[in-house]
Amino acid sequence: MVKLTVLTTTYNRANLLSKCWESLCKQTCKDFEWLIIDDGSTDNTSTVVNSLKEKTSDFSIEYHWKENGGKHTALNFSHQYIHGEYLIMLDDDDILTSDAVETILFDWRKYGQNKKIGCISYQRANINTGKVLVDWESKEPVISNAIDFRINSRRSGDCAETIRTQMFKEFPAPIFDNEKFLPEDFLWVNSAFVYDTVYIQKKIYLCEYREDGLTKTKHRRRFRDPQGGMYTCNLYFNKRFAFEVQVKKAILYDAYAIEEGSLRNNLKNSKNKFLCYGALPIAFLIALQLKKKKKIEVTLIDDK
Repeated sequence: MVKLTVLTTTYNRANLLSKCWESLCKQTCKDFEWLIIDDGSTDNTSTVVNSLKEKTSDFSIEYHWKENGGKHTALNFSHQYIHGEYLIMLDDDDILTSDAVETILFDWRKYGQNKKIGCISYQRANINTGKVLVDWESKEPVISNAIDFRINSRRSGDCAETIRTQMFKEFPAPIFDNEKFLPEDFLWVNSAFVYDTVYIQKKIYLCEYREDGLTKTKHRRRFRDPQGGMYTCNLYFNKRFAFEVQVKKAILYDAYAIEEGSLRNNLKNSKNKFLCYGALPIAFLIALQLKKKKKIEVTLIDDK
């Protein structure tokens, strides 16, 4: 059994996978597998992966195709194929530093005996500038959780989370009809109620935010898939979260509810009805802005 699974979900990004592969070939430790879940690609992804397999001898590459359903469904699909005790998700347009696997396994040997720890989180950096996306100041490792250390302390931005596979499988993504996007909050928030995270100030992951990537388009996607948005907001209606955080989520919940079209029923399903009713005026303004933006986008398309 390998110690680490590097999990990449991909969709019509065949031209980018070689860059991921090159960073894995440069790893100082090869005790890992590369698991690629293809979320219904219609390009030559499978051909590219087969070519990379033929050129690889010091780590295994496993590839599986599924019908397109969104990244969160690909994560669920991956559960049955993960062989590693630990896991890191590597996006198809990003790379790992050459010592990433060695670092991850060294730290899990140190902290892995503590079953309360479900995640060890490192830093991501911009591939062009080297600037870290989240800086938590402390040079010493910090044991906390995503709610206290990240959300309530307003340390926003992407990190490089490595996960105990057991924990990853405990929190599958919910699936909503006709929706293909769900924020990864579902994993980090749900797991934070049960597990701790070790935060280590070290760059192991280099990323570039493309215009067609999930991060750049997530706000548009969330309103296209409002049921997932409401589910995510409901996770934050808990006394563990700062009041300010809950207010922001109440506004978003209402905006999603308006977009979904069943405002009254959705308000009944809110886990904080008091906040959600109070947030309605601001949510209506957001919904109005969104409607205007859609009209502008349609006009631009018609003018082409």
